[in-house]
Amino acid sequence: MVGIDDIQKFFFKAMQQNGYSSGGQKITIPSMPGYKAIPFREGDFSLLDCWCTTPHSQKSAGTTTIFYKDSPVWWMQYNGWYTEEAISFLKLALSKTAETQEWLGGRGPKEFTDGRLVYRNDPRINDFAGFNGHECIIYRNRLGHLGYHEYSGFLLI
Repeated sequence: MVGIDDIQKFFFKAMQQNGYSSGGQKITIPSMPGYKAIPFREGDFSLLDCWCTTPHSQKSAGTTTIFYKDSPVWWMQYNGWYTEEAISFLKLALSKTAETQEWLGGRGPKEFTDGRLVYRNDPRINDFAGFNGHECIIYRNRLGHLGYHEYSGFLLI
């Protein structure tokens, strides 16, 4: 059986090489209108990051699943909303923990500032085997949210 350390190493590799924040190649899922996905495969492991949006709001929801020998072994979900203005900043924040391989609920650093925006991540339970938390982007020097996601996940083995 595969171990938790191998699954976590694969998660970071997939996020760095072909993840949402690294500009991974998006595909559509014909049977799921409104969804986009980024697949990554290496050896016995594969990952599918799949999310949906609608033109009727700024809301989004998604899942990331890691498979070992085509069986799911780890899963996370996220949901909330972000403004269009916040998306590139969100990707920048997410890339920071992918680069450093720091586990903070599979999202970005606890805090990241770049000019006028601030990303904050509060992992309430922060273990790769089981986690949940909240992230948000706010303006640095004024009131107003540019969005948030709630997230959670766990090992399936």
